[in-house]
Amino acid sequence: MNQWLIGTGVVLGIGGAALAGGVPHGGDIGVAFVDGRIVTSLVEEEELGGLGTPQRVFESELGSIEYGPFGNDEPGYTSNVLPPGAQIGFNILEELSLWNGAGFTGGLGETLQLGKFVGTPGEITATTGPGFVPGFFFATADGVGFIDEHLSHILMGPVLRADPADGIYLLELELFTDHGGIANSDPFWIVFNLNSPEEDHEAAVEWVQENLVPAPGFAVLLAPLALWSRSRRRA
Repeated sequence: MNQWLIGTGVVLGIGGAALAGGVPHGGDIGVAFVDGRIVTSLVEEEELGGLGTPQRVFESELGSIEYGPFGNDEPGYTSNVLPPGAQIGFNILEELSLWNGAGFTGGLGETLQLGKFVGTPGEITATTGPGFVPGFFFATADGVGFIDEHLSHILMGPVLRADPADGIYLLELELFTDHGGIANSDPFWIVFNLNSPEEDHEAAVEWVQENLVPAPGFAVLLAPLALWSRSRRRA
């Protein structure tokens, strides 16, 4: 499935920072601090020139060689415009829900586990529950403000050793940081597909974009983003 979604025509610029650090990966979630808040974006290409279009709905296909038939590590999180040393973490905001053809239904037996391998204590995980679940820091910006981190996503069945049902699952998250004066991101969503037709996945993504993303608040956000992007390009 294409990673392109409904765009806004605004691009988060990275200017010359990419020359010193890494290059954001196409299809990942771009992370930036704008106007005192974390902003997420869609990184559309692996090239110099921008962190992508401001975006709060992302898509992912479950099933990979590394994580098995019910897991993956996409999308990742990337940036090269963060303050050096800034840490990025996530929280799970709502229960996992399943596409029913006209919306999403909660109360599932399935859960989604997010994880990251670290030296000590090993793997850190957070698993969806009936509501808010605290997450953890998973990325630290290097000396030029670059991050490129991928959390694992493992869809688990309703009981031990049971496979999860095929379908399209919705995960709602927010990002937070330890950097002073920066508020958490607005909620954002990842729409996971497990063996469902592509047209169904596209329909679910469109439904989330039209029904869960608050249009007025998103429009207000665009003005400072546009000014910030233009000022970065002039610098």
